[in-house]
Amino acid sequence: MKRMKKIQASYNSCCCFRSGSRIILSIILLCVALTGKAQVSVQLQPVMPVQLRLTDMWRANVMNSSGAEINAYLKGSVSYGNTTLIVEGTSQPLVLKPGINIINPASIIIRGYQFNPAVNVPNLSSTELFPFGSYVVCLKVYNANSAELGASCIEANIKPLSPPMLLSPYNEAQVHTAYPLLIWSPPTPVPSGLQVQYDLKLVEVLSGQNPVDAIQRNFALVQESDLHSNLFQYPVSAVKLEPQKHYAWQVVAKGDNFLIGTTEVWSFTMVMDTMNVYKLPNPEQFYEPKVALDGAYAVAVEVLGVVLKDAVNFKLTLYNSKHELLKVKPELKRIANDSRHIINLKETGKLQNGEVYILEFISSTGEKTYILFKYFSSIKKYKNISSK
Repeated sequence: MKRMKKIQASYNSCCCFRSGSRIILSIILLCVALTGKAQVSVQLQPVMPVQLRLTDMWRANVMNSSGAEINAYLKGSVSYGNTTLIVEGTSQPLVLKPGINIINPASIIIRGYQFNPAVNVPNLSSTELFPFGSYVVCLKVYNANSAELGASCIEANIKPLSPPMLLSPYNEAQVHTAYPLLIWSPPTPVPSGLQVQYDLKLVEVLSGQNPVDAIQRNFALVQESDLHSNLFQYPVSAVKLEPQKHYAWQVVAKGDNFLIGTTEVWSFTMVMDTMNVYKLPNPEQFYEPKVALDGAYAVAVEVLGVVLKDAVNFKLTLYNSKHELLKVKPELKRIANDSRHIINLKETGKLQNGEVYILEFISSTGEKTYILFKYFSSIKKYKNISSK
């Protein structure tokens, strides 16, 4: 009987020892996990506010401050807020070297994605693009034992940009030059860091066609890609535009290899070639504002001469070629007892040599007319820039 009690006591002692060992071991493992987590930090890269891609969950900087290599893998996810998971992805195992590890889709191998069947995001698996909306993007780092080492989550509010808009020549305008200056406004707002580029196409509209059909079907007289400016001078090397012919044009805006927006298709009719009259700077030249911009522009050297019957009842507003309002107040000065006036542009101190501007005239009845001009601060500047 006594022997049985000793055996029982010995067994209880052993069990207590084993139980205590398990607790100690668990505490040690927890400490190791917490230490590992503290030694790995994750910083997701901001998402462009115009587009969220499936692969954006794999763009981050991961800091390994443990001083040793860590065998790990990644899990990325995109959710509606913090509640509704849309998709989760897992990477193949990777090695985090001490210091900063730059993570991007090219630096890892993605094992696969799991899409939440309860959430319907059209064409997500095929296009890898999320529709406009508000999302939470997360990236987590795990060690080989599936213990979380670090995580980062950011909000992504994806909103559409307004598409670019054609400005000149105005739709269905009569163009009096064979080499019109084509101008359009950029998409807005343009996020910081986004490089916008443009593709431009101009075609002849044949008999029986409308401008949209012509853009889609006809051979391009001019087709330019990756333009960085929002204006384009019809080149002398291109097929010359002919009088009484009808033309259509369109611009596409792109950013970081994705589509931002497309303008409407506008058209114009070539009437006659008076380009030389417009381009030569002449102090005796005075320009009458037009109801619509037609692709031709004046050349203003220090001053711009205009013809207005009643200048008192006009309000003047000045825009740059991107149709951004300039905070200047152009003043009209009558120079004769007739309708001729001048505007001293140099006095504004805001205009840049060789740049194109739009001067808007608003009458007392609300009617708007325009003069498109290229500005130079002196004849010398005009000759230097024009000769390039």
